[in-house]
Amino acid sequence: MPEKAFQLRCGGAPAVDLHPDVEFVEVDDSVDGSFFTVRLRLTAGPDGEWSHLSDERLTPFAPFGVDLGFTGGGGPAGAVGGLLGGGAPGPEPLAEGYVVGATVRLTGRDAHLDVFGQDPWAVLGQEEKAVAWPDLADSDIAKQILEAAGFEADITPTAPLREAAGTTVVQRGTDAALLRAIARRNGFEVRFVAGKGPARCRFGPPALGGSPQPDLAVRFGAAGNLRSFEATLDGRLPLAVRAEQVAPETRGTAVAEAALPAQRLTGRTTLADLAGGALARAVRPLRAPGTLLLTATPTADPSELSRQAQAARDEAAWLVDAVGEINSDAYGHVLRAGRTVLVKGAGSLHSGLYYVTRVVHRMRPTGEYLQRFEARRNAVGLDGTEAFGGGAPGLPLPGL
Repeated sequence: MPEKAFQLRCGGAPAVDLHPDVEFVEVDDSVDGSFFTVRLRLTAGPDGEWSHLSDERLTPFAPFGVDLGFTGGGGPAGAVGGLLGGGAPGPEPLAEGYVVGATVRLTGRDAHLDVFGQDPWAVLGQEEKAVAWPDLADSDIAKQILEAAGFEADITPTAPLREAAGTTVVQRGTDAALLRAIARRNGFEVRFVAGKGPARCRFGPPALGGSPQPDLAVRFGAAGNLRSFEATLDGRLPLAVRAEQVAPETRGTAVAEAALPAQRLTGRTTLADLAGGALARAVRPLRAPGTLLLTATPTADPSELSRQAQAARDEAAWLVDAVGEINSDAYGHVLRAGRTVLVKGAGSLHSGLYYVTRVVHRMRPTGEYLQRFEARRNAVGLDGTEAFGGGAPGLPLPGL
């Protein structure tokens, strides 16, 4: 059985001197951002000072990283550079960002320091601005913001290019708020992905393609690796989106409609297939059952109105939310947010492809490794393309 391992990094350098005092390491990684907590034991010196409290590496906005995962060896837990086990290839980068604060707790029996950190969203949310962004597409705005902040990025181009004579994007808030807003209206995610080197930002649609991560299996006998799995299907979601606005130049009404999801489906049956007929019989729709009227960002370009309507339709298509807890000893891999995974053993309706949106990792030096995850689907059932039994751990996202 591979050994579990963690590695702390301060300013890009291994911080092995901190490892003996680690009680646990936790990384909350999601498509919306990642946070981490490191709990360190404190000891009092003869001068009455506590260890770690004056460590400059643990002060706010000091660079900090967390690697976590498995080694290739199966030897007893030991100290090779402060890690558990001694094999290769070792843990993988899971969080890359900055210390943002700490909590000291002193009791009669215990003394510890909880160090809190966040990915680069921490620095992008520190300054509110009023800035105009003329003659740019949303992807160009994202590229300029990220490059000005010193980050490398994988940018999926967007259209249209907004000419100042028609529409100009005006930022009134932080860079973080603007990046999230322009990503949302394009149906994109904007997230920082830890890797070998500085975290890079991905501005693009959900990564639903490529090879899934190793399978998750529930109630699957000796091959099972899930302690629990729960899937919730919500039928009260929009089945179509309609956007209307007054065109700035012609004063006429511009209309955009999106009836079907445009992104890859994770199964065979969408909510419209599952419940559209029953809903149409139960209500008297004005146009179509389950229609969402969208208040879109004003624009002089009809294609942008269509893009916003489609983005809202794609978001509304996620009809299943799943949560689960992994038996990490049986799984033997690090599940990553922002990638797909196949679930088996949940029946023909709920087995299949899921998009992982959040994973909370917690590891102790004793070797205990907990992984709790959240995932979702925009269609249920099996579509016949599932290749169960495969999986590609550790593959980077496209472009990263």
